[in-house]
Amino acid sequence: YFTGLQGSSGPTSLVRQTDGKLLITHVDSGNPVVGRFTSTGTPDLTFGTNGVAPATYETGLIAGVVQQADGRIIAATTTTGIDGPQRGEYLSQVRLTVNGAFDNSYGTNHRVPVGVFELLGHREDTILLTDSARRIVAVSEWRPEYRTLDEVGLVIKRYLSESVLDQSFGFNGTSGVWLGPVDLRLRDAALDAFNGVAVVGDMWSQDRGDYGLVIRFDASGDLVASFAGPDGDEYGTATLTSDANSLHINTVA
Repeated sequence: YFTGLQGSSGPTSLVRQTDGKLLITHVDSGNPVVGRFTSTGTPDLTFGTNGVAPATYETGLIAGVVQQADGRIIAATTTTGIDGPQRGEYLSQVRLTVNGAFDNSYGTNHRVPVGVFELLGHREDTILLTDSARRIVAVSEWRPEYRTLDEVGLVIKRYLSESVLDQSFGFNGTSGVWLGPVDLRLRDAALDAFNGVAVVGDMWSQDRGDYGLVIRFDASGDLVASFAGPDGDEYGTATLTSDANSLHINTVA
């Protein structure tokens, strides 16, 4: 238990830095923050104010966090009605310096937009990864405006070390899959030895009820054609069970 982070919700993600320090994302009274602690669990007083730094001064949520090779920190935040439709959620990557200050050399005002989403029931589920080439991989739900609220997709964006989408991934740096009229709760994502991406989540649909789903993309952002489950799944996807009324997925490796 870290007493340096107190507020309206518990920690949303935890990452160990290469030096052993711990980064924790958190919402403090409605504001997304990043806390850093020493390897012994005490607040790192060289970071932010008393070990805590704001990710943005806007009200919202914060999800995944990664450390770049140079020590700077990238986190995913969502804010309501900022630079997007008033009823929507605006997802961004923000970058902080090694000591927790806004890094205004990243994007515009330390922020790079990832996308505009309809109101999401689980918008805090955004996952950030760093691959072996130190590129930033962002995984999130996707509910574009022109779709109804009960339809959802999965979107993956891959960034180079700076605020530039990796054009070799998917279409102009973006890949994903449309899942249709389902409810999705992202649980985890992992990279394989070739920088492909595997994503797991809890799913619900009216015709199937609750079930778990695994989706695999290769390093180019394409669905892995050879990966398919036995229950008539489309290529690149596999259900973990056809009867999972109480199934919850926790992690993938």
